Amino acid sequence: LDPALVANPDRLALAASGAGPGDNRGALALFGLGSQGVAAGGRTLGDAALDVVSGVALAASDAKGDVTRNGLVAEHLAGLRDSLSGVDTQEELTNLARFEHASTAMTKFVSTIDSMLSSLIDQL
Repeated sequence: LDPALVANPDRLALAASGAGPGDNRGALALFGLGSQGVAAGGRTLGDAALDVVSGVALAASDAKGDVTRNGLVAEHLAGLRDSLSGVDTQEELTNLARFEHASTAMTKFVSTIDSMLSSLIDQL
């Protein structure tokens, strides 16, 4: 606001042109603009303001949704990364036990073959 009007509100011209003090036709005309189709597309100033506020609210809602979606995507990608680079200790223990049993079986097999060959050589 103009500091001169703040200091002296009587300086605001609200009367019709050529009218005297106490005439409010200028103020009524000014306030009437709010209900007239003077904005783009013949809309009222109130409707135009509502469109602006609605647009800002929709943009904010979309941005919030984008943040939520991006967070979920980031969590999913982090999980995929961890599953590819991480070590499952349960799986590793299972594989270790399987290899240990295979090694024990191979040792018994070689020992049995050695024993059979020793017996065969002794009989010759």
